[in-house]
Amino acid sequence: MSQNTFMQTPLLKIAAKEYRSHQKCKLLALHGWMDNAASFDSLLPLMENYHSLAIDLPGHGLSQHRSHDSNYSFIHWPIDVAHVIETLSWDKLTLMGHSLGASIACFVAAMYPNKIERLVLIEGLGPLTKGSDDPITSLQNHIKDNQKYRGKKPPVYKDLDILIEKRRSVGNLRLQDAKILIERSVQKTVEGYKWSIDNRLRTYSPIRLTEEQVLSVLSKIECPVILFKAHDGITYDEAQVEKRCRAIKQLEIVEIPGSHHMHMEHPQQIAAHLK
Repeated sequence: MSQNTFMQTPLLKIAAKEYRSHQKCKLLALHGWMDNAASFDSLLPLMENYHSLAIDLPGHGLSQHRSHDSNYSFIHWPIDVAHVIETLSWDKLTLMGHSLGASIACFVAAMYPNKIERLVLIEGLGPLTKGSDDPITSLQNHIKDNQKYRGKKPPVYKDLDILIEKRRSVGNLRLQDAKILIERSVQKTVEGYKWSIDNRLRTYSPIRLTEEQVLSVLSKIECPVILFKAHDGITYDEAQVEKRCRAIKQLEIVEIPGSHHMHMEHPQQIAAHLK
């Protein structure tokens, strides 16, 4: 069984789901974009030898939103997780991430080579990098999105099933998985239900890293890394993925049945492999 817990980091109040706090081995889990800590509800109970903590990233779940003078560009996420690790005062830990969380975890592992003992990546191997847009176009798109979402009140829905269906349709989630995520992503009001996530999570990134910068980060990861790829997951640039894989010193790749959220669909297979 898990329990909700909260921690005050130097910047924000972070919510988490905690499992088996009596265990000595530590595991920190990072969810994907627009998900929350409940993403690991099926997997972490199977990690019996670990004191596990699945956090809600800022703007997600029950965690605090960023201030209005900040934003949700990728480079802020590793800083958030660094603050969590420092607040926890864990000497050694295993770091697990799904999708966006996996990309964040790569950077954190490179930042803390003496703390991160193992890196578990689920459908993610670094962030999206600079595409055809030049920096000015990216900044212009970011400003337009911020103007669109700043102060915009989320719509209210009378029926929770509408929100569940909306979440299920994004990423082709199973109904039961969408329900799990929605329970931690909405607020109940006297008028009905509304999203509790920060609208600004949808804004265009003001600037992206280059592929060379990401490869440099991956090359600095010292711990063993295991990458779980879904058989029917998101399609990536194969040449880019191959270069990223070669940049990591100790990498094992395991293919698991299922979709992008296969850690919710087949947690037993992932847990059995990790054991």
